Amino acid sequence: TNKAANEIKERIVKVVGEEGKKMTVGTFHSICNRILRQYGEKIGYAKTFTILDENDSDKIIKAACKQYGLEVKDAKFYIAHCKANLLTPGAALMKATKQDQDLACVYQMYQDELKRIQAMDFDDLLLNAVLLIEEHEDVKQALNNKWQYILLDEQQDSSYTDSRLAELLAGEQQNIFFVGDDFQSIYGFRNADVNIMLNLKAKYPNLKWFNLSNNYRSTDTIVYGAKTLIDKNKNQLKKEIVAARGVKGAPIVQTKCKDQEHEARTVATYIKMVHDKYKVPYSEIAVLYRMTYLSRNIEQQLMKEKIP
Repeated sequence: TNKAANEIKERIVKVVGEEGKKMTVGTFHSICNRILRQYGEKIGYAKTFTILDENDSDKIIKAACKQYGLEVKDAKFYIAHCKANLLTPGAALMKATKQDQDLACVYQMYQDELKRIQAMDFDDLLLNAVLLIEEHEDVKQALNNKWQYILLDEQQDSSYTDSRLAELLAGEQQNIFFVGDDFQSIYGFRNADVNIMLNLKAKYPNLKWFNLSNNYRSTDTIVYGAKTLIDKNKNQLKKEIVAARGVKGAPIVQTKCKDQEHEARTVATYIKMVHDKYKVPYSEIAVLYRMTYLSRNIEQQLMKEKIP
């Protein structure tokens, strides 16, 4: 997020002083936006192009889908997948199977309409920045001169487009520093591809590898519990992970529940037990869930049990 990027910049300035303010720190999207505002006219976009939010984007896709009798969610998934893999509408049409022909046509209509109204969606910021740099050597040279060292965080969550952008910005010198952990790759549903990280050594033959093996965050139980699962990954970068705190920690408890009500009762019972038996304050107990709407049953059960 932009907030996280700004926090990184603040930390850098604290450590190195005023010189740190000369660094460019940002998300992929914010840096691509900056590049496109400066050079976008070379690919037919005015400096004042609009960035669409999801609702506006959906309306345009919906109109295109109507003509082909397609579901909006299917078209959105297809378009996002194409953009994450650097496929323009033309390339998508050439590559499309019979089954995907209509989706490729919707993608073409969608991009044509965006160009007409001088707008981009979030995925376009990355796609168009890569196409711009690939097609215009003068832009590439200007950016390579501006940013001589590139540091890319959370490498395991990169898509093909992210990876290509980093490669272009690093230029011929390849002064690029990756930080990542293939064990923490969880964004496959958002087009992240862990194979990009697994193949970094092949892509950058001179790459030097530094393994940070000490985990200072978690207890022994968590580190070794996670390791027994991750060891089953067929493709991985082999490394030793050590729990450096020397704290064994509580055992991992796995509970199977019949439904959401049963789950809520189980969570509430466990919280009461931890609070009453082990004197853990309620304020130090957290319940994690994937989507906000999943909290409703748990909230109701906690109220019933008079747990704040």
